[in-house]
Amino acid sequence: MHVVHSIGRTVLIVGVVALAGLLAGAFSWWATDAASQSDIEFAGGTLRGNGALVVPVIAVPLFIVAGIVVLALAACRGAPRAAIAVWPLAVIAGFILSTANLPAIQASAEVGRTNHTATLLPDGRVLVAGGGYNAVTAKATIYDPATNAWSPVTGMNKPRILHAAVALPDSRVLVIGGTDQTAPASAEMFDAVSGSWRLIDGPPSIGFAVQALVLGDGRVFAIGMNRTGEGSSADIFDPASLSWRVTAAVPQIQQVLAVDTVQGGAVLVVGNGASQALLDVTPALFAATSLRGARGSTASPRGIAPASADQ
Repeated sequence: MHVVHSIGRTVLIVGVVALAGLLAGAFSWWATDAASQSDIEFAGGTLRGNGALVVPVIAVPLFIVAGIVVLALAACRGAPRAAIAVWPLAVIAGFILSTANLPAIQASAEVGRTNHTATLLPDGRVLVAGGGYNAVTAKATIYDPATNAWSPVTGMNKPRILHAAVALPDSRVLVIGGTDQTAPASAEMFDAVSGSWRLIDGPPSIGFAVQALVLGDGRVFAIGMNRTGEGSSADIFDPASLSWRVTAAVPQIQQVLAVDTVQGGAVLVVGNGASQALLDVTPALFAATSLRGARGSTASPRGIAPASADQ
């Protein structure tokens, strides 16, 4: 009877330890997923994006070591030693099982790059273009979610980084900026049907850190660091005539991070910190309001006149 009781006690303790280990592993994955979705302060720096993968590198071994120490002390007081071996296996299993429901995406065969663009095409594929790691590249690749495969396509005419890419209402993709400041302004048009690139005139005033969006009338609004690197500029592109309209002035935005349309057809430009602007991009008038501070206090509106009134 004593033997049965001892076995039952061992099974119970090992089971509890295994469950605790699974939960610890699952928590490690949850912390990793949460950290990858937002910036967190870590060791005096900021942890961003895939850098959050350092979380399981720290959390999983920490849970394992802490658990082994606790269980070893418990074993000295009569707890089953089998629990010590179960604990690390349970933590690792919990971490792996937590990721089992995530879809597996085939990695690109190319060397990783940063500051590239990824644009959703009308047929559901994704065009990845430009960027760089050790050097800026002109390479372009298409990911097809239907086959979970990557296919290289003809590269751009120029290497680009910190550029913008937007899908036009037809099958084309417009790529803006991202070239060397000393090079002539240029943009490129990708035809998703033929898989070819066409070099076109670029925005006269925009160079790097470009953000762009397609307006309701089909035109493209683009804003970013000007070609001197001393401020921000905005241009309007007409896909029908392949021409640009230059705005005379825009509120200075520190590192444009995002642009989006708001009610009424205006464009909200969000920069780093508190620098923001609300732009009226109707063909007849370009008007802007600087938005500053967390409470959204506004400065006086500034008029932004187009470079030419005949476009």
